[in-house]
Amino acid sequence: NVLYSYYEVKSSMEERPLVDLEFLQKLSTLILCTQKEAVAALFEHLQKSYHRNKPLYILQKGEIFFAVRNILNGILMQINGLGYGRRLPEYEPAKGFGELLGELRDAALDLCDCIEENKKSRNEDLRARMLDYLQENFRDPGLTASRMSQEIGISETYLFQFIKEQTGSTFSACLQALRLDYAEQLLRTTKLNNAEIAEKSGFGSANTFYRVFANSYGLSPGKYRESLKNTEQ
Repeated sequence: NVLYSYYEVKSSMEERPLVDLEFLQKLSTLILCTQKEAVAALFEHLQKSYHRNKPLYILQKGEIFFAVRNILNGILMQINGLGYGRRLPEYEPAKGFGELLGELRDAALDLCDCIEENKKSRNEDLRARMLDYLQENFRDPGLTASRMSQEIGISETYLFQFIKEQTGSTFSACLQALRLDYAEQLLRTTKLNNAEIAEKSGFGSANTFYRVFANSYGLSPGKYRESLKNTEQ
């Protein structure tokens, strides 16, 4: 492990390493969590430390560069590239510490952008899959969050969390809204009775359909259908 091998080498030295295990772990966590401002602040802090003690930092310039670069490379390997479009900076002894540090900072921020973009893309794909699944299956009265999560391939807890995050509603509320909308269409366009509409829209029973519809529309299904006829006249 790059983190620990670097730390062990530096621990054997008389002075405390300038870029230690805590710094490297924090940098790795912040990049993976796409905390760009915090990543930039971490490099800024290191830059300020360099200006306060240039001789020591220059002495350890190569070790610091490779310790940080190895962390960035480890993250890149962990995320399998994810379309990262640039090469990590290479060590050039002729460059000053500040310049090398700036290149590492830019690479770290680019990694944050890459991970964030991939996260958005995955979220959009999952959102589309969830909505498609609900559209295709809401008429099934046996549909549950447990079954949906298994068939989509995520945990039930994450399903609840993601639907709430993406729609502002719970799984049950989304499912009920789809069923109500379809039932309302059937009331407008067919002569089906409550039991038939309940079956076709996924409510399972006429009583459940009647109760949910009345609570939502303020009218019973029959009264709602009558109001549509009166409007047409």
